[in-house]
Amino acid sequence: MEPSYTAVHHRLRAQRGRASDHVCECGAPAKHWSYDRLDPNELQGVKNGRPVRYSADLDHYQPRCVSCNARRDKPLGETCPRGHPRTPENIYHPPGKRSRQTQCRVCVREDSLAAYHRRKRATH
Repeated sequence: MEPSYTAVHHRLRAQRGRASDHVCECGAPAKHWSYDRLDPNELQGVKNGRPVRYSADLDHYQPRCVSCNARRDKPLGETCPRGHPRTPENIYHPPGKRSRQTQCRVCVREDSLAAYHRRKRATH
């Protein structure tokens, strides 16, 4: 039987303490435990009448401040604006402390290749 969303958050608090006892990746005090959406065995449930995605694996949670958590929890469409599927293996998390936005890996690859060809044409 799968654990409920609430049960997972109770386990988080029991094992790792309150999120407010930690610091968010941006440096602000954390307020929530935030799911990274990368678990291949992701679970779905309902919280306050709304569908939620969560993981039974506590390693997929990080402490986050309110604004970082809200940005991470924005619902994602099934595809990127160019139509590539939004799957965990196709989501790129750019490095950097301030970078919280995800990008489509296929789009990043296509843009890099196009920029390479533009530079190559400009030098000939």
